[in-house]
Amino acid sequence: MKVPNPLPASFFRGGTSKGVYINRTHLPASKLLWDPIFLGIMGSPDPIHARQLNGMGGGVSSLSKVCVVGAPSRELRSRFPGLDVAYAFAQVGIRDGIVDYSGNCGNLSTMIGDQTKSWIPVLDLDQTSLAGVPGRASKIVLDFISPGGAATGKLLPTGNPVDTLQVDFPPRSGLSIRASLVDATNPTVFIAFQDLLEILDVPSNTAIDYSDTDVVNITEAIRKAGAIRMGLDPSVQGQPKIAILSPPGTDADINVHALSMGVLHRACPATLALCLGVASKIRGSLAWDLVPSSKTRAPDSLVNLKHPSGILSVGASVDANGEVLSARAVGTGRRLMTGSVWW
Repeated sequence: MKVPNPLPASFFRGGTSKGVYINRTHLPASKLLWDPIFLGIMGSPDPIHARQLNGMGGGVSSLSKVCVVGAPSRELRSRFPGLDVAYAFAQVGIRDGIVDYSGNCGNLSTMIGDQTKSWIPVLDLDQTSLAGVPGRASKIVLDFISPGGAATGKLLPTGNPVDTLQVDFPPRSGLSIRASLVDATNPTVFIAFQDLLEILDVPSNTAIDYSDTDVVNITEAIRKAGAIRMGLDPSVQGQPKIAILSPPGTDADINVHALSMGVLHRACPATLALCLGVASKIRGSLAWDLVPSSKTRAPDSLVNLKHPSGILSVGASVDANGEVLSARAVGTGRRLMTGSVWW
C-alpha cells in the first residue's frame, strides 16, 4: 500500500491533550510501518531543541500523540457486542524516535466518539469547565469498564497495596521508598511526597523543583524500579507513569504531581487520574491513607484531585468484594482542524 503524503487527518483537543486522529484505512495494515509516519507528522526526533517545530507536536508529551481510528474487527465485535469503533493510541517520543503503543490516553479518548456520528437534535445545556483549559464546553463523561489489569492483567501486579522499592541515588545506594503499584487504565507508580523528600535528603515540606536534574534522575529510577516489580519493561517511558501524592488542602481530597516521560505534567494525564481514583478505593494504598474516609469508603463517590492547573474529579465504582467495576472521568474536547498532514 502506498501511503498518501499528505495524509487525511483531523486535529483535536481532548481534555488537556491534543493529538492527530487518522483513519486506519489510510495507513498500512502492518503497525510495524507506522512509526516513520507518526514521527514525521509530529516532527520527531528533535534531540537538540525538543520543540518539534517541524511537525504537529508541541514539545511536551501531552501534545505528541496520535490516535488511529477504525471499524472494529470481527473478533472484537464478537467479544464486545454493540462495539462501534476501535482505536490504537501512539505516544510519540520528542527527543528520540520511539513510538509507544502500549498505553492509552484518557484525554484523547474523550473525542473518539466524534468518529462515529449520528445526527440527533439536542439542546446543549450541560456544559462544564476543565482545569487547564479556558472557557466552557459540552460535558463528556467517560466510563472505563473493568479497568483493572490493563497492562499486567492484575489491578495490583504484586498483590500488595504498598510495596518497598530499592533504588540507587549516587553516591548513596540501596535506598528504600514506599510505592503503591496500581494497574487501572494505565499502570502507575504512586509515591508519597514526604518519602521523596527523605530520599532527596532535604528538609520536610521543602518545595520540589521537578525539573531539577537530581529530582528527574531519582523519580525515573523509582519509576523503573516500579516497572520491574510490575513485570513491565523499564525502558518504555510511556508506562508505567509515576505520580507524587501529598495531603490535600481544603479544596480537594488529594494533591497529585504527575510526571510524564520525565517531565512534570501541567495538569494530570486522564488515565493516571483514573488510576488514582481507583487507587483511592484500595484499602491500605498510599492514596487510601490520604483521601478522606468519607470518599474511600463510599463505593461510587467522586474524588477531587488537585493538580498544577486546578481540580479534576474522578470516580471508581467498586462492588462489595472490592472488585473495580468501572472508572469514570468528566472531560471536554474540540475539533480544531480537519484536512491533510504531511509526514
